[in-house]
Formats: sequence, structure tokens, C-alpha cells
Amino acid sequence: MGFDLLGVAPEDEKGEGFSNNVWSWYPLWNYVCHTCSDILTETEMEQGRWNNGYLLNPWQSTKIASRLFDLIESGAVHKEVVEFNKKRSEIPFETCSICNGTGIRKDKNYTGECNGCKGNGKREPFEASYDFEEDNVRDFAEFCRDSGGFYIG
Repeated sequence: MGFDLLGVAPEDEKGEGFSNNVWSWYPLWNYVCHTCSDILTETEMEQGRWNNGYLLNPWQSTKIASRLFDLIESGAVHKEVVEFNKKRSEIPFETCSICNGTGIRKDKNYTGECNGCKGNGKREPFEASYDFEEDNVRDFAEFCRDSGGFYIG
């Protein structure tokens, strides 16, 4: 699943669209909700978690962009990225559900070293797949600034 945002009245190419896969969008949107809770309503924050075409108006888009640029400039985004990556690296590995922790896969489709854990019986949990990067925040801020409002789809 991905998120493809479309600018309502783009000023330039950057404002036409913005895309993220679910692994990048959720942390980005969570950060936007946390830092822009005075710009977005609870309903808007919730709607941003779905790709159902919800519309954010030009005023909100401009305010979000301004806030994100300020946070980038102040170093707050960098600090958040470092903290996010630290927490992600501390998530413990879990028993592989494909081979039940044996490292060997034996099922009707395959026999041999487990391709889910590469034979070690442990694998990163689902939560460790999420990603948060400063460049993505900057790209989103540029899109917001130049979009003239946007649809989340």
C-alpha cells in the first residue's frame, strides 16, 4: 500500500504530487500530526492515515510546510530521526514465524534454509520496517508549500 498525494493547485512540479510507501508515510504523518496539532483537527489527523482522497486546504498545506521547514532548520527533525533510528535499532528480533525459530523451512513449497530469517531462527519484527528520514520530511514540506492544498490518496 502506498500514499499518493495530489496537489490541488500546484505552483510547480514539486507541488504536483508526493508519494510514499506505507513504511515511510506513517512515521512522516505521525510526525506531522505531533508537530502540527494546532493546524490539523483530530479528524484530519486520522484521515491522513488512510489513502481515501481526503482534502487538506491551501492554508493548512502552507502552514504545515512552514512548520516543517522551521523544524528542519532548527535541527529538531534531525534529532527526531536520530531518536527514531535509535528506538528502531533497539526493537528485539523475534522468532521467525515461517520456520518457528528452527532456521529450516519444511513445507509443501520449500525445504532448506529458511528464507524468512536466513537460517538463524530470528528476524526483525514488523515494526522495524518503518523509516523516518529528514530528506523525506523536506520533500513533503516542499510539496505542501507548492501544492495549493492536497488530496491524500
